[in-house]
Amino acid sequence: MTIGRTLKILIPTLALTAGIAAADEVPDAAIQAEIETRLDSKDLRGPAVEVKDGVVTLEGKSRSVWAKTRAVELSMEEDGVTAVQDRLEIARGESDQKVAEEVAKAVV
Repeated sequence: MTIGRTLKILIPTLALTAGIAAADEVPDAAIQAEIETRLDSKDLRGPAVEVKDGVVTLEGKSRSVWAKTRAVELSMEEDGVTAVQDRLEIARGESDQKVAEEVAKAVV
């Protein structure tokens, strides 16, 4: 097989492969919408979600350490996400008494 013939076969194959790879990429807007929906459905409303080139940025206040951690975990599970920048702050510290009450409610 000659180099010219090899290139005639190889170039269209590479172009087709590149087209498939591009089609597999999830648009940032779709990633953002899905993460916002997931956070709302898990009662984790609050964080602002931005996505650029597959990198998710979460900003704002979170009501607890658990909610902050869960928001990051849910974001990482989304298809197309390459990284998550966690810029969430805990809204307020919880007293030991309040934590104990919440645990007691959850156990019962």
